[in-house]
Formats: sequence, structure tokens, C-alpha cells
Amino acid sequence: MIDLKEITSELSVNLKRHLGQILPHHAISEIYEYALFPTGKLFRPLLVYAIGRDFKRSGWQGNIIGPQSDFSYLASAVEMHHAYTLIHDDLPAMDNDDYRRGKLTVHKKYNEWKALLVGDGLCVGPFALLSQIKSPAFPDVLKFFSWALGPKGLILGQVLDLSEEMNHSFVNLITTHRLKTARLIQTAIVGSYLLTLDEKKDDRKQKYRECRDLYKLGDAMGVSFQLLDDLTELAELKITEREQKINPWLRHSDEALQTLLHYMQIIKKITSTYNGMPTFSLVLDDYLSKIKKILNEGSVNIERHLPKKEALVPIMGLFDGIHQR
Repeated sequence: MIDLKEITSELSVNLKRHLGQILPHHAISEIYEYALFPTGKLFRPLLVYAIGRDFKRSGWQGNIIGPQSDFSYLASAVEMHHAYTLIHDDLPAMDNDDYRRGKLTVHKKYNEWKALLVGDGLCVGPFALLSQIKSPAFPDVLKFFSWALGPKGLILGQVLDLSEEMNHSFVNLITTHRLKTARLIQTAIVGSYLLTLDEKKDDRKQKYRECRDLYKLGDAMGVSFQLLDDLTELAELKITEREQKINPWLRHSDEALQTLLHYMQIIKKITSTYNGMPTFSLVLDDYLSKIKKILNEGSVNIERHLPKKEALVPIMGLFDGIHQR
């Protein structure tokens, strides 16, 4: 029986160990630790672990969660890169937030130039961790990581967000979610899958099909989870002026509902195709249970804010039997 709390704890220990490998002997190291710890849910590292466990080939004897495993280096690299995006997101030039995960944001705790440079360090540092990967798939992992999180991927998503191009249409909004949210999830999923491959034994057509499906899975998760996250913002009694301006459930409620239902079905279909992906499904269910709790507790406010309050009914139905097979 898999204990997600125990796995999360081990991933956190690995992250601390890997951070120590890239930190300078300088007082600035304190800020890197402040930015990363205590960790959040470690959702993306958990995805690396889950895909590695669900797709590892028969006879493979490695330890997926060991601190020197390829999977652990990828998990820490993804989490560090995620932390960099949050530090930069919070800066006054971007979202200008004062708090993150219940504590002062890095630039409020220290100052802006320190936050900027620590973010830069957590953007570049992960590549040192990726260089420790011994798998023959390393070039493919590096290529995907760089593409998904670089100028054509996550960073372009930031551009669409801050330039407010995402507000021009619902299509632009979904494109932004794909780039800004889904690319990190895809990096965890596809990267981990690539590490399970055996170039000498695996059938190329099968590899292509599986990789394509997992790429679609990560895309569907990114869009769905961002739409669900947008919905949880409506659980508050009062909505900020910025939220009123950008929240798709207030501006494109019909499109948001249909898109969410569509992508959640894609998630269900792909997981069912691969024998239910038991470890992945466990991680997914844990995440969705937390979202469901927020939506249940805030349902009165959400229905008050939604243009069509009946939209919450099919959304809540998504959480029931998503992995029935």
C-alpha cells in the first residue's frame, strides 16, 4: 500500500539534499531555502514518482525515490523550476503579491533584487540536477524540459498573462493555461515516462503511442486544474477587482464548463487505457479530493458569483467515479 504522505516526505528530503548540491557557500543560500521550504503539496514531483512506478518495465530493479535516482533528480528539478516561477510571479513587476503559502513572499521578506536573483538561480540550477541523469533518455528529457519550460512554453504563457492577451478571448485564455500550467505538469509526466524506457527492448510504435497519450494527459490536467483553481477563487465572499477581470467562470461560464468536462473525460479515458495507472490515480484522487472540499465548503459563495449557478452540479459530479473502469 502506497503512503502518499511518506512519499511526499521522502521527496522533500531529496529536494533539500539536491538543493544543497547547487547552493553557493554564501548567506544568499538562506533565501533559496526560504523559497522552497516548507514545501507545498509537491504535486509535480509526486507525478514523476507515480509515472515512474506505473510505467517501469518488468525486471527493472531501481529505486524510483532514492536520492540519486534519475527520477528523483527530475522530480527536484521540476519542483525547483516551479519555485522559480512563483518567486518571479510574486514580484511587483508581475502579480505584486505579498504572501505565498501563508508567509511573506520572497521579495517582501528580503528585497526585490534578491528575489529576482534567487529566482534566476532556481531556473538555472535544475539543469545541474538533470546533468546527473544516467539514463540513455537524458538527451530527450533535457530537450523536452528546455522546450516546455523555455521561451516557447511556460515563459510564453507568462507573456500572454502579463500582456493581458489572455483576456482577449477564451481561446487565448486556454492557450495561456496550456503554456503556463500544463507545461510543468507535462514535463513531470513525459520526462518520467522517458526515464522508464529501454532503448534496446521497447517497441518504437508503442513508445510513441504511450508518450503521445501521456503528453495529452498532462495537457488535459493542466487546463482542467487551472479551471478548477479559477473556480475555487469564487469560494470567497468577495472577489477582487483583478479576479472579476480575469476569472473565466465570470466571463466565459459556458465555455469554461464544457472545456472542463471535456478535458476531465480525456483524463479518465487515458488512465483507463493504461490499466488505471494506479499510482498516478492515487495522486490525482488526492489532489481532486482537496479541490472538492474547497468547492463544497464554498458552494454558497460560488453559486452566488456564477452567472449560472446550476453549473456547479455537473462540476461536482466530476469527482465521483473519475477512475471507474
